[in-house]
Amino acid sequence: QDSIIWFECAKKVQPTEFLGYESQSAQGQVLAVIVNGAESDLVTKGQKAQVIFNQTPFYADSGGQISDSGTFRSESGHGLISQVMKKEGLFVHSVEVLEGALEFETGVELKVDEFLRRSICSNHSTTHLMHESLREILGDHVTQRGSLNDSKRIRFDFSHGKPLSENELEEVENLINSYIRQNTEVSTRLMTPDEARELGARALFGEKYGDEVRVVSMGVKNNSGLGVSGKTFSLELCGGTHVKRTGDIGGFKIISETASASGVRRIEGYTGEQVSKFVSDQENTLRNISKLLKTSNYNIINRLKILFDDKKRMQLEISNLKKKLALGTEKSGSKTAEIVKISNVAFIGKILSDVDNSNLREIIDLHKKQIVSGIILLINVSPSKVNLICGITPDLTSQFSAVDIVKEASKATGGKGGGGRPDMAQAGGLDPQKGSQAIEAAKAFILSQC
Repeated sequence: QDSIIWFECAKKVQPTEFLGYESQSAQGQVLAVIVNGAESDLVTKGQKAQVIFNQTPFYADSGGQISDSGTFRSESGHGLISQVMKKEGLFVHSVEVLEGALEFETGVELKVDEFLRRSICSNHSTTHLMHESLREILGDHVTQRGSLNDSKRIRFDFSHGKPLSENELEEVENLINSYIRQNTEVSTRLMTPDEARELGARALFGEKYGDEVRVVSMGVKNNSGLGVSGKTFSLELCGGTHVKRTGDIGGFKIISETASASGVRRIEGYTGEQVSKFVSDQENTLRNISKLLKTSNYNIINRLKILFDDKKRMQLEISNLKKKLALGTEKSGSKTAEIVKISNVAFIGKILSDVDNSNLREIIDLHKKQIVSGIILLINVSPSKVNLICGITPDLTSQFSAVDIVKEASKATGGKGGGGRPDMAQAGGLDPQKGSQAIEAAKAFILSQC
């Protein structure tokens, strides 16, 4: 239904003339007003509509660049323009009337939000510098696979088979900033696609081009082979809006590099004022960290290394203490684990609290030495899970299987399965409160096998 409306409008009016390359304000005439999907003669205060003007300075969403936003004003009212879309060659403006009304065939003054336009231009121009920088650093296989340029950030997708290293990211960022500091003119020329290709201009993935194209060049690099002089750094076919000089970008900062799809990477970054804000936020975070660590900004890394070393040492001490407690050999005095007899088979069943699982086999082996002949079952519980391990001395493995015993014990805790060898097997459980039931289930099973 939506496409039918714009198709009908396109039959009645000429395609919108875009004036935004040269100007950010213009006079226009209302050619169509669409309210709730139907043509109307006017839109009044508090209403929203889609409006077509004969000409506009507002860039429409395309090529990865978001549309401009701004205001309109006529003799009968004024309001906001929040988004512009291309429909059948027409620039469709999403408007909201703040005062008065906007009427069919009336004249209006259209004004783009200059601050947002500058930010969008900075981000879009930077994607051109990024594309060429990535090719220079990573190789000619790099091609653009999509982008988003709004007023806040850059999002640039490109073909590359693996994550970029820290050194590569730093090289890309530094190279882009070096061309920003060049402060060279960003020029645009109209030519045929064949003429553009002869100059070495790059066409972007997924874009459609007509009989005449806009070719945007920026940066100077000796012997690049691009452009009329052979010294252009970046030369691309592009219908977007751009800064006048690379220095207008202000600066660039990469904030992330991630996978976008198979064989496609994504870089996101800031330009201009967003870079300053990002750096300021990082500095504030660094100051807060240094206060917490009670050290200077410059000593944070050394301080963290010390803390991490201390943490590892304490974790090892805690692990060893838990192991000693599990064996019943804490400093208060050594004590023998309780051994019970099931028929004529010695059995040790113990519930442990949050012992490191890597220590359980060692604890089993130590109990085997203590018991000489028998079966040991350890139930290691933590707040959210249960780990069970069963060990059997060699003389009893022909009569009992640790796998069978640990499976029966696991069932009592809500678990199932388990595996290992006849002399040593492990399983998981679900209910940490069922440790005693697991031990009783193991005892009953052992008795049934005697």
